[in-house]
Amino acid sequence: MNRHDILRPDYGVDAPGVVRGLWVGGLACILLAFVVRLAGSAQHSTLVTSIFVCGLIIGGVTLIGAMAMLWSSKFGKLIERKYLISSLKLKPYETVLDVGCGRGLLLNEAAKYLESGKAIGVDLWQSRDQSGNTMEATIANARAESVAERVEVKTADMWSLPIEDESVDAVVSSLAIPEGAPSSE
Repeated sequence: MNRHDILRPDYGVDAPGVVRGLWVGGLACILLAFVVRLAGSAQHSTLVTSIFVCGLIIGGVTLIGAMAMLWSSKFGKLIERKYLISSLKLKPYETVLDVGCGRGLLLNEAAKYLESGKAIGVDLWQSRDQSGNTMEATIANARAESVAERVEVKTADMWSLPIEDESVDAVVSSLAIPEGAPSSE
């Protein structure tokens, strides 16, 4: 087996439309700054220089935001999931529910702590929330993390879960509860 045969989990890019927008916006600001600089007249050199500098700063900061979101999606969330799941002090026989599991980031980490227990993930699989968000990607990541036998994945809305009452010991969720969600009142 060579290094290309090894399965590696891929947890996608969070909010891919936002990341794409930041890249495009940042590059557009920088490009516009250079266009203004090249097309500007000597009579308005102070204004042209101000627009140029502002365009570079705004574009640069926007690109830094895009890079930070990309780093967080590819590396940062892998670091944070270990802290979150280990803080639950799961017992090996417990059942964990991951609501809005996406590609299985928390689901698979929880499954690592469960020897005879089970990690159940539910999602609606919307790719606008996470790139490549499919049930198949979640199962592939569970295989890559060697926890597939302890993971169960279902298509379900968090407001109507196909789970028996009091059948889980812990519930996790990350970036899944939408704005304007129904209250329990």
